[in-house]
Amino acid sequence: MKYLILILFSLTVLSGISQNQIIDSESKGPVSYAHIKSINKLKGVISDYNGFFVLDSSFRELDSIVISCIGYNQVHFLVRDIIEKKVVELNPSTQNLSEVIVTAKKAKYQLKNLGITKKPKKTRFADYVGTGKNGEEKAIWIPNDYSIPGYLKNINVYVSDLGYPDAHFRIHVYACNEFETKPNKELTKSNIIASATKGNEWVSIDMSNEHIQIGENGCFIGIEWFDSPKSKFHQDTIFNKGYTWQDGGRKDTVYSRIRKGNGAVLGGIYQKYRFSKNKHWNKTDNHWQNRGDFAESSLYAVDTLPDGRTFLHTPDNQYQGVLCININVSYPKNKIDLTFKEPKKRKLNKLEKVKQDLFKYPQKNIHELFYSLIKGFENDDIIYVLKYLCVYKEDQLNQILSQIVDEENEDYISDEDKDTIVKYLKELQSKLSLTVLTKIDDKHFELAVDNETYNLIFEDGLWKINPYGYRIYK
Repeated sequence: MKYLILILFSLTVLSGISQNQIIDSESKGPVSYAHIKSINKLKGVISDYNGFFVLDSSFRELDSIVISCIGYNQVHFLVRDIIEKKVVELNPSTQNLSEVIVTAKKAKYQLKNLGITKKPKKTRFADYVGTGKNGEEKAIWIPNDYSIPGYLKNINVYVSDLGYPDAHFRIHVYACNEFETKPNKELTKSNIIASATKGNEWVSIDMSNEHIQIGENGCFIGIEWFDSPKSKFHQDTIFNKGYTWQDGGRKDTVYSRIRKGNGAVLGGIYQKYRFSKNKHWNKTDNHWQNRGDFAESSLYAVDTLPDGRTFLHTPDNQYQGVLCININVSYPKNKIDLTFKEPKKRKLNKLEKVKQDLFKYPQKNIHELFYSLIKGFENDDIIYVLKYLCVYKEDQLNQILSQIVDEENEDYISDEDKDTIVKYLKELQSKLSLTVLTKIDDKHFELAVDNETYNLIFEDGLWKINPYGYRIYK
């Protein structure tokens, strides 16, 4: 029995440390930063830039592991098979590129920048940087200001001189969910690795070969961090000028903050919560978490300053850091038109007095549109709903207003009708996960819920609905 136990133990525990390499089965070149994970266990390792990885004694010979990397088909092995093979080959996955239709007429295109194109400031918020642990990923939402599809040409990432600027990071591109502003399907098909040199520079990554189409809602750019091979333990002390309260007044002082990390450190800027609430996302255990959700609970809370004054946290004085990332997108030239058109004067002065408030009534996705429709009716902001959340044919808005607006009465719709509308909209909202969205053309969509069809339009980055359901033809 003693010898049997020894034999079984020798078969299940690695006697030492095993070094292996992952290569491309076709090119025979190394596969950089592949993930090697033990199935049903938390432990895992990441191969280095040259495809090498080490399985230490915590891995047992009979453990099942999965090896995966973007652009390749994942494989499963027993640890003992990995030890015997030494070199593991991954097969490139088949890339299903979009069909390209060539016509005699030559289309004209122009490049436009989307995202944050400014460099980080080195004054008030000099300490803001973005970094991550080995294998950690964060993503930034890039809205599509033109509301029409375009093709991704370049991704530009600002790398600071903190940490290790020449450390590698992986680029991911995700579609934006059609109904909510959050990362959806990954669009990247290749293992795209980038790095800076000395830091404080823009790193441009050519994405033309990926043939990625940026949708009407924009996209998410993900950054996956990797430790620098020369890193031992990085620790910087950053100093910030500020002030403290003493004897009822302000006194200049200097604050210090220790910043740690073993990889690249990206620059960033601060934006008001009103504009940044959906932009910065963290990935944990394959689930995305909106960093703006953490700031939501602190809004409209009151703080008391040392001198007795009170401070109210609002969407305009709460700031969040956003990584400096922008993209170059190619658009059909004849379809881009962001020229401001002076609105026509309305017959009703009340319509002109209502101003747009995209924070109170957001419209960046379909879920937000229905939320704003419901909230608008509940708040009796009927004019706002009709003016900003709906879309009409020709001068249909004035016709509708002339029917419902009583100049001597502020109650445009009866309470009974309002309750019926709110109940109906909430029922539609609860079924959005079961709906089918069909694209009619660059701006027009049909939303099918049960047996009903609703016409939506996406223009200037905002979703609207036609309340009277006229059909849109190409």
